[in-house]
Amino acid sequence: MKYRWIAVLLVLCLSFGLCGAAFADEESFEDCVDINKITEAGILMYQNVEARFDTVTNDSGAVGMGIMAWRALKALELLKRICAADAALSEEKLGTDLYNEVVNTDLYIYDSNGRYLDYAWHHRTFTADEIAAAKSLISTDAGIAAQKAQAKQDIGDQLKHGWNAGIRSDAALLYYTYAENHYGPGGVKTFLSAVRSVLGLSSSDKITSLDQFHGAVVQTKYCSENTNPKCNCARSRSYRFIKNTLGWDTAGNGGDNGGSGGGSGDHDCPCKNFTDMPAYDNWAHAGIDFVVENGLFAGTSATTFSPDGTMTRAMMVTVLYRLAGEPDVSGTSPFDDVAAGKYYENAVIWASQNAIVNGVSSSRFNPNGNVTREQIVTFLFRYAQYKGVAGSLETTTLTGYSDAGSVSDFAYYSMIWAIQNGIIRGSGGRLYPGNAATRAEVAAIFMRYCETFN
Repeated sequence: MKYRWIAVLLVLCLSFGLCGAAFADEESFEDCVDINKITEAGILMYQNVEARFDTVTNDSGAVGMGIMAWRALKALELLKRICAADAALSEEKLGTDLYNEVVNTDLYIYDSNGRYLDYAWHHRTFTADEIAAAKSLISTDAGIAAQKAQAKQDIGDQLKHGWNAGIRSDAALLYYTYAENHYGPGGVKTFLSAVRSVLGLSSSDKITSLDQFHGAVVQTKYCSENTNPKCNCARSRSYRFIKNTLGWDTAGNGGDNGGSGGGSGDHDCPCKNFTDMPAYDNWAHAGIDFVVENGLFAGTSATTFSPDGTMTRAMMVTVLYRLAGEPDVSGTSPFDDVAAGKYYENAVIWASQNAIVNGVSSSRFNPNGNVTREQIVTFLFRYAQYKGVAGSLETTTLTGYSDAGSVSDFAYYSMIWAIQNGIIRGSGGRLYPGNAATRAEVAAIFMRYCETFN
């Protein structure tokens, strides 16, 4: 009997020893992840990659605002947070009616069975006046502080979820928080499953590198860079931001395993030879990087991009032609003012033959004329139809902009489509359809188009 008890005690000792070793090997999230550091980096990334502090827009039937482009209920939560911090300022900026609606609307409503009820704020859209009011409020010091507080709360939750899902890299955790914000928890579950499948990992295996994570992402259905080199979705831009600006997940960097590294790297800019580039944190920089890196735009000289220069109709159709892969063309231009041998000749022939562009008359294309904002969205809408990706319109009425009546008949539905898909954004509640567009503005528009439609 005593030998049996000795055996039992030996088994127990071994068991406790093994359990102790297991617990010792189990890393602590709180000990290994510097939440403040990654949160600060995340806010900077969201501000540069996705949106700015003053972003307020209606997207897919719901209002989005702020550096993380919060939608619907999260936008309501943000407004409530600002109103609680400074009621007088909030009522002054929002106006009494919208202020009262914000403070008196419940964030979450459940039925008697505890199920969440979908109600008006889940699909809340803003009028042009409400957009201007909300933009004014969230751009104040109180609004920026509230956005940072909400971002810290959300990113912290996402970091812990990523850690629990087996991600063991500061850079990869930050990259993951973008994905969770972009897709929502349900989408992320599928997203992570797809990434693990590509990597050949089980649910218990650890993801230890941003390069490893992103390399798998581009092979999933969420970002098809491996089959379409011109896909430069927001995840790709966030990847480059983490690598190039934060200097994370690079050789010799200590931040690749659990919260201890970091540092700041230089932006490896594809436009570094241009002396007139806007600053990296300027809204225009990412779009210019994108079009140059993907061969859609060239500089106006070896050392200049001319971001404030106007875009001509010839330039616009040439960019579309490059986006299409410069297919072979035959025949001649139907327009008398498109001379043989011009850089845009094949582009005009291709675009006119495929009903993407029309001339200003039956015989004139006006290649050197400035392309207007409404012409840009019309060309892009027709191009999307040519590629078979345009989709359907959610509405046939253009509302919410004070100058909607100024949109030409030929561009009316194209403008609705462009707004619906986030390709063009108004300013101050106006669309300015007849205004000429700068090269920087068109670069940003093409980047948004490619992010949406690859």
